[in-house]
Amino acid sequence: MKSTVTLLALSAALASMAVAESWSGRLLDAACRQHSRTAACDATAATTSFAIEAGGRTLKFNTAGNQKAFAALKNRPDRGADPAQRAEKAGVIAIVTGTEENGVIEVGSVDIR
Repeated sequence: MKSTVTLLALSAALASMAVAESWSGRLLDAACRQHSRTAACDATAATTSFAIEAGGRTLKFNTAGNQKAFAALKNRPDRGADPAQRAEKAGVIAIVTGTEENGVIEVGSVDIR
């Protein structure tokens, strides 16, 4: 019986991983009231609610995803670099993995580029 339960749990975990998707695009402040394509909506260190603009769509993050994005943004590799040398004109670029339902991503990981 124990091995059956273990097998079912493993199968469920693998099945959920099989449907995970990946998005690459601009990391946005989901609370921004302006059009998402403006620089005013780019995510900053003060952002608490995130979204990603990828493939012509804007997808919001779930609560856990907001926390992951905040941590990734805080710890991004270029954080200590000279602001004049950063390529922030295009905004913060992120790669997000997870599953999407009704425009909201249940975030598995966020990688800031």
